[in-house]
Amino acid sequence: MLEITARVSALAPEAANALKVIAYFDQLVQGGAGINAIVRGAAVLSGRNAEFIDRINDIRLSFAPDGATAATEVFPTPSTHVASRDGSLRIGLAAGDGDAAELDALILERALLAASTTLGRPLDARPRDREAWIRVLIDENADADSRTNALRSLGLSESSALRIVATDEGPLLAENPDDALRQVGTARAGIGPVMPAGRASESWKHARVALLLTAEGTPEDPGERFVNADDAGSLIEIVEALVTTKTVPADVVAIERAHEHVGWTYETIYAISRAGSLRAAASLVHVHHSTLQERLTRLEPLLGWSLTSVQGRTRALLALSIRRAVRSTLG
Repeated sequence: MLEITARVSALAPEAANALKVIAYFDQLVQGGAGINAIVRGAAVLSGRNAEFIDRINDIRLSFAPDGATAATEVFPTPSTHVASRDGSLRIGLAAGDGDAAELDALILERALLAASTTLGRPLDARPRDREAWIRVLIDENADADSRTNALRSLGLSESSALRIVATDEGPLLAENPDDALRQVGTARAGIGPVMPAGRASESWKHARVALLLTAEGTPEDPGERFVNADDAGSLIEIVEALVTTKTVPADVVAIERAHEHVGWTYETIYAISRAGSLRAAASLVHVHHSTLQERLTRLEPLLGWSLTSVQGRTRALLALSIRRAVRSTLG
């Protein structure tokens, strides 16, 4: 490896640096180095503070570029790169010069691989296996042995903090809302509250309701594509009760009837409820404010209440949100 690195260095310094990083961590693993040496190596190679977290074994290590123990924590402050394994293993570097971003990413990748190998927790679990383990984890009827096996397979413990994310494709695990967003991209998703892994089924329950509150973000279905159950608050419980009893509130019926008469009902209600003024609302739906005022004149008699008061706008937005949830389950 040293001979190859020397030859490559003369032709492509950047490639040589990458080979040095790979060789460095490979040698640590082959030599039986511990986690301290691996994290210290990440700090020395990157020239910045490196921090490692093992949630299962409750280990948190921080090292400075000179190899000394660092008092400053990298997490949760912004870092240039973070590498993570299901949230149970995590390593990051303190923010610095962006010119070395690609090398930083490689350093973290190899350090995480080395740490995982040292701890006996491989990173190569197949996606289908992972999905199956997550489904066992969120199944409130799963037996204790099955749940324990799922936790172990996912690299988690009963007390590991996590959130369950509900998507149309199935459940995902996330550490925080930002992590959830990175995983789902542009897909609709509902994120559950943070819970110990042993209570993942509770987070999943709220995540599914939050997913019902998501929207396509179109004039026919205006709203957010991503809903956090923590932000939705009591609305989660209200929707859950309505879905369970298969109840459609009168206000939901009212906005649906109004929409049958004027096709811009949903987008107009959403814009007026979310904007701070009629002019701002008009801008959201791309019409002149006088046109929006004309819409209100037609819409309010159809609804049976005013949209110019805070209470009226809140009432309309609540009905619009609930409509998405109850109709997606009742058909």
